[in-house]
Amino acid sequence: IMELAVGITVIVATWVILVPADADATIAEATRDAFPVEAVAKLADENSDPSVVVEYGWAGFVIHQLYQSGGRVFIDGRNDMYPEAILEAYSAIRSADPGWENIVDRYDAGWLLFPPEAAITRGPARVAGWCEAFRDEDQVLLERCP
Repeated sequence: IMELAVGITVIVATWVILVPADADATIAEATRDAFPVEAVAKLADENSDPSVVVEYGWAGFVIHQLYQSGGRVFIDGRNDMYPEAILEAYSAIRSADPGWENIVDRYDAGWLLFPPEAAITRGPARVAGWCEAFRDEDQVLLERCP
């Protein structure tokens, strides 16, 4: 009986230590740390069916958040299904390579969502007629200026 009591005590103590008191809050915080939650909320508020060129690693989250409203992303994490030309186009946009504006126009994207370290967010988009809709230390949402 003593072994059973010790075993139960160890299990309960482990549960108390490892399982957060508010799992939903912990998940929400982890999501905010990993994905552009605020920018996507702004995007959803501004446009019911946005077409967005988004940071590659964020695309699945953005699709999940905008799918019901008809939102579309230029590329997502399933790179094996895209032709190399699409991957190169994405890279050209993110890096603000010459001609990036033509690529965005060709795919009729009205929004760009990247981390602030992406070259496209550090000036080239503004010069080309894009305005900041949202910025913080982790995410920059750009829209075509009205």
